[in-house]
Amino acid sequence: MDNLISVMKSRGEFGGFNLTDPSRVLEELEADAAAETTAAGSQTGNAVDTTKISKFVRRWNLNVANKPAQMIEGDGTFCQSKVEEFVKSATKLLGPGESFAVISIIGPQSSGKSYLLNKLFDTKFDVMNATLGREQTTKGILVGRSTKPCALIMDVEGSDGGERGEENISFERQSALFALTVSDLMMVNMWQHDIGREQGAGIPLLKTVFQERVKLDPGRTKMLVVIRDYDEETPLDWLKNAIETKMEDLWKSVHDRPDEPAVRFSDYIQVMVEALPHNKFLSRKFGEGITKLRELIAKEAVAGLRHDKVTASGFSISAKNIWETIRQNKQLDLPGNRVMVSTYFCDKYRKECLDAVVLQEGYPLLNEVNSSDEFIVKLESLLDERLKRYDTLTKMYDETQRATKRKELEEGILQLVESFARNLLNEMRLKFVRESAKKVAAELSKADDPEKEVDALVHTFLELFTKSCEGLSSRYKSLCSDSYIAVEKELKYRAKATALDIKEQRAKEELDRARQEVELARLETVRAKDEVERLSKQREEDRQRQENYERKFAELERAIAEAARARKEAENAMEEAKREAQKAKEQAGSRAQDARSQRSLFRSMLYETARSILNMTGLSDLADAIIPE
Repeated sequence: MDNLISVMKSRGEFGGFNLTDPSRVLEELEADAAAETTAAGSQTGNAVDTTKISKFVRRWNLNVANKPAQMIEGDGTFCQSKVEEFVKSATKLLGPGESFAVISIIGPQSSGKSYLLNKLFDTKFDVMNATLGREQTTKGILVGRSTKPCALIMDVEGSDGGERGEENISFERQSALFALTVSDLMMVNMWQHDIGREQGAGIPLLKTVFQERVKLDPGRTKMLVVIRDYDEETPLDWLKNAIETKMEDLWKSVHDRPDEPAVRFSDYIQVMVEALPHNKFLSRKFGEGITKLRELIAKEAVAGLRHDKVTASGFSISAKNIWETIRQNKQLDLPGNRVMVSTYFCDKYRKECLDAVVLQEGYPLLNEVNSSDEFIVKLESLLDERLKRYDTLTKMYDETQRATKRKELEEGILQLVESFARNLLNEMRLKFVRESAKKVAAELSKADDPEKEVDALVHTFLELFTKSCEGLSSRYKSLCSDSYIAVEKELKYRAKATALDIKEQRAKEELDRARQEVELARLETVRAKDEVERLSKQREEDRQRQENYERKFAELERAIAEAARARKEAENAMEEAKREAQKAKEQAGSRAQDARSQRSLFRSMLYETARSILNMTGLSDLADAIIPE
């Protein structure tokens, strides 16, 4: 352990060590202690006890973890690297996430501001040593940390100091405005015996704060006035009323204008007043007051704050930008400052998430998929994982910048895997064209005019290609459009070539058929010529046969004429015979009629004679019975 102490002495009190990195301190201590052991005489056998060193470093870290960092030097230089390193280590002690508050304190020089902060928040700000005189202790602005509540604590250089001289007023205004701008809670350290005084109560400083307050964002600034060395003789309510009344009067003196609308104090400043007794003469009550005041600050003063502020990681950048704006006496634009910080960190996290894409398990698998749907599922999974990570990292930043960088991250990831998508589309295009060209050729072979059917067929198959790329088109519309054009061009080229081949083949087949028909026509002509010669011979034979027929016909006509005459004569003879027979028939009928008349007359005469005889004989009834009428 002596070796360790000698190392510490050689380094100086905490000098030369990285206080925010205990593991680095441990490494340096072990190395230096080992070297010290060797140099002092290794023959003693005293080895470096690393266990004791580790315990010492842990205790040391706990003691110095709250050691403040210089935020703004006395000359106005903003110590960005120190603030970044401090906030980075502080966020580990503030708890999970980046939710924190900023608390500052203003007041006269040597009024016990640093002492009050140390008691309230367990910080380690240097305090005045009265035995050496009442000289300036805090120069510029320092920042410490608190875990209960989770906050960054700013100790602002005291006002009304003699060390600065004429430049005091300028730096007071600048530091007060800076503290007001970045703080969630501004504490005002005020001694009871200074209430009612102009300089002692910090009235010029408060006037500066009130003048600049209305230039900032709407919403009330919380201001906690802590009355020091409260004697309990003067009623606290009276003191509170006196302070609030003085602040309202001071506000009106700054902002009331006859020709302008009233700017109400209560709309911009929320004042809380608390008192603490003397820390030496009433130490027990002072300790109780500190405990109550700490609880009040945690539960009421800073509860629910930082809803519209920058995150811890962006605090140093934001604070530096605000300080430089104030130093240059420019108009503060806090929303613009938050946008600037949000832009920086959202872009930083965008790059981190983009760089992490290639390390994801699903990234190389994108180059192995075979379909658009499978590719888009894996891509969406990869996007979802990275974007969720980005959303988690940037949830406390400006929504507009967050959305803008989120869009850039999404586009960056898509661009990163675009080569995979292009390869997949090329494979899909080649396969589709290869398979579709055969189907197009089959369809064109059925068409009457293949050239006229090319556009319609290609359009039909392009719709199938578009459907197969629906998944990819949601993310790579331009690539899919290029592939569509390439497929259309290649498929149309092949289809037209096929149509020309079909047309040429059909023309060749038509020519072959025409040649065959010409040959057939020639053969038919030969056959026709032979037929003509045969018909000529046949016609000659027919002519001779016709002459024989005509001669025979003439003879037949003569025979027919002769037969007709004979028939006519026979008909005449038959007609004459018919007339003779009719005449004989008529004569026979006449004779038969005469005979019938005679018989009827004879019968009548006979019946009459018989009836007369019977009547005469008295047999008339018999006559009626046997003789017809």
